[in-house]
Amino acid sequence: MINTKDYNMKLNDTEDYQYSYGFDVMHPFVIKSFKPYFNKGNLLELGSFKGHFTKRLTSSFYDITCVEASDEAIEIGRSSLGGKINSAITPAGKEYAHHITYTLDILERDAKAVDLRVVYRSGVFFKTLANFQWDRLLETDIISNEYLEGCFQLGKQYPDLCSSIFLTCEKG
Repeated sequence: MINTKDYNMKLNDTEDYQYSYGFDVMHPFVIKSFKPYFNKGNLLELGSFKGHFTKRLTSSFYDITCVEASDEAIEIGRSSLGGKINSAITPAGKEYAHHITYTLDILERDAKAVDLRVVYRSGVFFKTLANFQWDRLLETDIISNEYLEGCFQLGKQYPDLCSSIFLTCEKG
């Protein structure tokens, strides 16, 4: 099956669609979730978009390779990071796309299928609202840093109710 989706179109926010929401709020919580498992060395980042999150990772890793379907997003990321990232996108990767929405049990099944041992499984942030609702609330003083920290802590306790989940794995 040949995929004809134009991944560069995701760079263009519209009135009805915005690709990136609340990076400044969510990224520190993602880093906080992953940091206990960081090992100095190389990193493979999947879905790097324009490199916003990648920039937060550069101080913890020697070499970062990004997989991103949008060649325009990779170029934006590469230029904003001074060429410090490598792109792992291939012509075949652009032509064929694999899409799946994961739950923790399916993600864990797929990790085990490729001989990975799950060390830790969690969610990043207990998310009670849609992205556009969060964006509007964050422009006010309704949401405090303590509330955000509480959502982060709840995400660890109830990962199935998070919009972002992750596994930390080791070779099987």
